Amino acid sequence: MNRSESIISLAKALLKFQSSIGTIKKDAQNPHFKSNFASLSGILDAVSPVLSEVGLVILQHPSGDGTVVNLETILIHAETGEYMSSEFTMKPVKLDPQGIGSCITYMRRYALGSILELNIDDDDGNAASQQKQPAKQYSKPEAKADEQPLFVYDSFGTEFVCSVDSLLTCISSAMTAPYLSGLGQAIAKTVKTPEQRDELARAYKERMEYIKGGEGL
Repeated sequence: MNRSESIISLAKALLKFQSSIGTIKKDAQNPHFKSNFASLSGILDAVSPVLSEVGLVILQHPSGDGTVVNLETILIHAETGEYMSSEFTMKPVKLDPQGIGSCITYMRRYALGSILELNIDDDDGNAASQQKQPAKQYSKPEAKADEQPLFVYDSFGTEFVCSVDSLLTCISSAMTAPYLSGLGQAIAKTVKTPEQRDELARAYKERMEYIKGGEGL
């Protein structure tokens, strides 16, 4: 995470925001699991007025090289210019306009939830956790574990497919224990090989130790 030399005013404004925002309600439905989740527009509708009240501005800039999508999320204190930002990289399932657009939308929702520490209403979490993963059949090439696609159902109610490398990037960029914990719950629901499971578990453990050791935020 990048930040300005001082974030005192930003931190005070963020504290006011978090005290005022409340729980983000789920306003869209995942057709595969018949469960609700918070859409990007729903999150923006909820947070934008409160951000404006406390003098915070949030910007999100997607970019990429045609094979991966990068997203930079910047939180700025309008009066002082203090800021903090984070970057997120993911490989879309399909490299077409729809696949890239879906990837950006997912990344924006996840990044907003993380940098603002949003509390997403999880009233259907128990029901969702009881659902079996869809019986998606992937061809099984003689490939390395990190080249095999993973199916993930995350706490926002979103279904997506990504590589082990993408999940490792998410883990290594986590800056808070709650965010990493939520990511771990999503990863626990992935369809993966024993090799992939061990690699992800090892990276998760190391990152959590790093954060709890006081080196992260």
